[in-house]
Amino acid sequence: MKRQGRGGGIDLQWANGEEAEQGLRETARSKAWNSGGGGGEGESRERKEGEGKRKRAVEQKKERDEERREERDNDEIMRKLTRQREREMKEMGSKREREKERGTEKRGERDGKLGRERMLERQLGTKRERGTRRKKGEEIGEMERERKREGREGERGKERESERREKEGNEREEGRERERRETQRGGRTER
Repeated sequence: MKRQGRGGGIDLQWANGEEAEQGLRETARSKAWNSGGGGGEGESRERKEGEGKRKRAVEQKKERDEERREERDNDEIMRKLTRQREREMKEMGSKREREKERGTEKRGERDGKLGRERMLERQLGTKRERGTRRKKGEEIGEMERERKREGREGERGKERESERREKEGNEREEGRERERRETQRGGRTER
């Protein structure tokens, strides 16, 4: 499983991630042991390096496995899809052939215009429905126009109202002014 050379060399050809992990751990341990047991800093650095290598090796293995699995799944899906498409094409072809023999192919295929009419009907409703819709639209349009007209007239009415008020106010002011003048004059003449 593992080559044990000087300083415990690492051989990364294990069967799976767990064994690789264990092997790396053992290698790191033997390296630490060889570096003199309680060598303090040297030992911990060796251990850290071993741990780092171990983690990297395990992660890479997981990534590779995942990629392989995804590729396998994708290939399978593609195969299924192509098979399905081929089957559908074959069925469609045979169906068309049978219809041609019986003369029951779709009307739209026989006559493009009719097919287009049908499609339009499906999208917009029949001609009668379209007519009622148009009528409804016109009614709605008429209502809108009426509302706008009322709005304009309303605005004009407001303007007229404000003009009238202004005029009345001016007249009142002029009347007061006239009264003041007259009382002044009257007062003088009385004296």
